[in-house]
Amino acid sequence: NALEQKELNLSINRDILLNRFAEKSEIEKIFKIILFIYQDVYEFKLGLSSQVFFTDFSYLQKQSIKSLYEKIKILIDFVNNINYNLNMELSLDKFIIEMSEIYG
Repeated sequence: NALEQKELNLSINRDILLNRFAEKSEIEKIFKIILFIYQDVYEFKLGLSSQVFFTDFSYLQKQSIKSLYEKIKILIDFVNNINYNLNMELSLDKFIIEMSEIYG
């Protein structure tokens, strides 16, 4: 199942992220970059931008405007609250669940 594979990939990436980056500030920077990528594709799909800066993320271009918008809201919430979360593993688990609940 594609959804199960996607969730597995997110979980593996979560483990790699937690093992490689110990500081919340480092994780925050990574998620700000991810947010910028999603916003870039979203603005392009809305016609606010003439091209996508991050062309290697063309799979995002296949997503609907609504799903991109919902994922951007989740990313913003995660970035804004990252320093208030005591348990980064649980925060990332919540993030993965919320992101995987939104379909193309």
